[in-house]
Amino acid sequence: MDSDSFEETMKNLMKSRPRLVSIASSILAANALILLIWWVFSPSGIQSNGAQMFFMVVWLAVSYAIYYGQGWVRYALIFMTVVFVGEMFNAREPFFEFFAAMSLDEKLTKILCVGCIVLLFTRESNQWFKSTRATRKSIENAHKSQSSTT
Repeated sequence: MDSDSFEETMKNLMKSRPRLVSIASSILAANALILLIWWVFSPSGIQSNGAQMFFMVVWLAVSYAIYYGQGWVRYALIFMTVVFVGEMFNAREPFFEFFAAMSLDEKLTKILCVGCIVLLFTRESNQWFKSTRATRKSIENAHKSQSSTT
């Protein structure tokens, strides 16, 4: 497969992206913005903001990966959510007290993440991620066969 047909294939694939995937990707990017705004306008008393910076980068990377059809990232979102829920149940405080004690930015990003998981597992989204994976696999196989013949 030459580079022109590869680019054309990828452009067509991205044009077929379902609206729900675009919305979820935008919401995930907004999570980074929420953390940034919260950090600037309502800084915590913590000396190191490494975790907040880390999650800003994570939300942006996840948003980018989802936008470009990396379906495995949906499962990473589920894993992150399960870990968070496990953390809530493992806390010494009752479940709802733990949630109530969280800052608004933490609550918003967690709730929006769960909403995105729902959007990313609709039938239309599943089909798009499946076709994206199949297209990438066929492009990869075409490159392998081209390189083995040269």
